[in-house]
Amino acid sequence: KQVLKNLKQWMKDEHVPSPITMVGMSSYIKYESKGTLLLNNEFTLLLSGRCGWDIVAKASRIGISNIASVGAFSSAAMELARENGICLYGFVRESGAWKVGIN
Repeated sequence: KQVLKNLKQWMKDEHVPSPITMVGMSSYIKYESKGTLLLNNEFTLLLSGRCGWDIVAKASRIGISNIASVGAFSSAAMELARENGICLYGFVRESGAWKVGIN
């Protein structure tokens, strides 16, 4: 009962400060059933898990040019990203990330 009662409140988007490099943009965390997704702006997608080809395909359809994930990305995701001009960043940490793409 407690979960169902509060689920709508817990699932609300949470506005967060944008990085200094994205001045003028609005950032928020969108909670979803398969993890947490941070949308920085219309062009960058940040994932809390792995990145598969299906995410790259969806991102390509809506015009996202960069995808960063905390986990790995599949070889199919890399191939599709290259074909569509999308830059992938994997294993994103404070110390850096592994980059694939031309952006």
